[in-house]
Amino acid sequence: MSDTASIHWLDGILLLTPLVQAIAFLIETSSWLVRAQSVSSNIGLYVGRSNIFLYSARMFTLIFTVCLAFAVESSYHTSTIILLISATLFMSALCHALMLFHKPRGFFMRVVSFTLLLPSNRNVGYTVRRTDMTTPLFVMTLATSVVFCISLTAPIIGAILLPEYRLSVSYIGQIINFFGTIIMLFYVDQRLFRAIDQGDIDQIIISYVAGRFFSFVLVGMIFFLIGCYL
Repeated sequence: MSDTASIHWLDGILLLTPLVQAIAFLIETSSWLVRAQSVSSNIGLYVGRSNIFLYSARMFTLIFTVCLAFAVESSYHTSTIILLISATLFMSALCHALMLFHKPRGFFMRVVSFTLLLPSNRNVGYTVRRTDMTTPLFVMTLATSVVFCISLTAPIIGAILLPEYRLSVSYIGQIINFFGTIIMLFYVDQRLFRAIDQGDIDQIIISYVAGRFFSFVLVGMIFFLIGCYL
């Protein structure tokens, strides 16, 4: 295959990468919507199935990172890669924007519940309210999601800026991810699990979804401005 043909083939693959990672982010978020459907008698079932669902997101993320790494090694222009990351985050934001509303969220969760063979497909939460964006859960979700976005893209950006230290830089994302995970496990996850136990998950779950949405918009805008500047 000629070099030109290879580039055209890669162009087609790269056009799909925003959708691939948007699916991964959506799975991560909706795994909590799956858990939120549970009642006291079947929490274990829903948590177990949601963990299977959540693990599938890793495959989509791996595809995304491999495609971007290949683009870097194929000498794509830096601005192209940065704008591709921005498009990924904006597409993720669009998917999460739909999940903020009752009907689209209900339809999506019916499909997910059917796929996971769950006995109930109860729609959780309400249509987004202004108060959902003023809670501590919203703030902490926003912060941790920004950290996760940075950890996902840091190895790619590092490989562009410091190609001679490409292998060393690849581990920076894992270090950033570690700190984000600690915050998430000690606050975000604990708050959501406590809400499930107390039966008030419907009151706060949209704060979690909204926090994820705004994090993608924020980081996506930053990458967009950087890409345009380059």
